[in-house]
Amino acid sequence: SPEWVFKDKGAKCREIECKSGNVFEPVYDDRIFLKYFERFLKECARKFDGNPLVEYIDVSGFGTWGEFHTYMGSDITYPFEVLKYYIDMSIRTFSNTQILCNYGLAVSAPQEDGIPKMMIDYCSQMGIGLRCDSVNVEWYSERFGYNSLQTPDLFSFFYDKAPVDLEHEHMSGTSNERFRDGFSYLEALKQAHATYAGFHGSMSKWYPAYKYLHEYIANRLGYWYFIDGYALPDEVISNAKAILTLDVQNLGFAVAYNKYEARVRLMSDNGAYYDVPCCGCDNTRWQPNTHCTENIKLKFDNVPVGNYEVHFGLFNSENRAIEFAVKAEHVSDGYIVLGNIKVV
Repeated sequence: SPEWVFKDKGAKCREIECKSGNVFEPVYDDRIFLKYFERFLKECARKFDGNPLVEYIDVSGFGTWGEFHTYMGSDITYPFEVLKYYIDMSIRTFSNTQILCNYGLAVSAPQEDGIPKMMIDYCSQMGIGLRCDSVNVEWYSERFGYNSLQTPDLFSFFYDKAPVDLEHEHMSGTSNERFRDGFSYLEALKQAHATYAGFHGSMSKWYPAYKYLHEYIANRLGYWYFIDGYALPDEVISNAKAILTLDVQNLGFAVAYNKYEARVRLMSDNGAYYDVPCCGCDNTRWQPNTHCTENIKLKFDNVPVGNYEVHFGLFNSENRAIEFAVKAEHVSDGYIVLGNIKVV
C-alpha cells in the first residue's frame, strides 16, 4: 500500500517489528483503507477487465502477500463479513474476468463460527476459482506428505465449477528431495484438478531443465479430449434420423467450464458439404480421467443420396474449434474425420 494512504488520507495501520526493519500492516476493515483499495481495483479493472490476455484475477488486498492471512504480521483474524467484503470488491469491479481466490480464505480463516465453510460455500456459489502457491514449500512438504497439499479435499468444492491454479514454490530454494524430479508437483496438480500451473523462477532456466515435464503438464492442464471410438449406421435414409455414438476420454486434470457446440458435417466426394442438425452432446460431463459415451441425435434433413465422410467437431462461442488429441491428417477445418456413411 502506498504511504500516502496512511499518512495523508488517514487510513489506519499497525507497525510490525521485523528483523529487516519495521513494516506497516493495514487495518483491513478500516473504511478509509477500503475506499482507496477499491478505487485502485476500479482503475485496474478499467484497463484489464475483459482483456483477452488476462486469464483470471487473483483476489488480493487482504493479508500478508494477499493470501487471506496475517502471518509474519499481526496474526490478527477478521470476521466473515470483512473477508467477504474483499471478495465482493473483486466481483463488483471485475465482472467480465474469471476470479480466483487464495486457499487461505479457508485454511487461514478464523475457525470459530464456521467461517471457513462459509467462505468456501460463498466463493463456490459465486463461481470463484481457487489457487494455492505453496506447493513443495518445505514446511508443507514436511507435514502434508508427498504432494504437500495442506487441504487436498478443499479443491473438490471448486474444480467442477471454476478453475484451479497451483503454483510451485521458488525453484531456487527447492531441493529434489521435495521436487522428486517433478513427480510430487504432478501429483498435486492431478489431485487438485488444476487448469493453471506456475512456479516462482525463470522460464529460461525451467524449460531447458524440465522440457518433457513441462510438455506433460501443459497437455494435461484443464481438459484433454480423446475420441476412443464411434458408432453410426452404415446407411441412413435421407430425411431420417440416426444416432452417432461417441466414446470420449478426458485425460486432463480438470473439466471444461463452458459447454461447446457440437457440430456434425457430411462431406461428399465432390467437396460439397452438409451440416447435419444434432443434439444431445454435453462436454461438461466429461470428467477428468474418465470415459464418457455420448449418444448424439442426428437429423439428415435435405441431405442428397450419396456417400459421405462424417466429420465431428466442438466449437466455442467465437467459432474456434476445440482441439482433440488426434493427428493433423484426421482433422479438416476444425472437424475430426470419423468415417463414412451412405445416404440412401
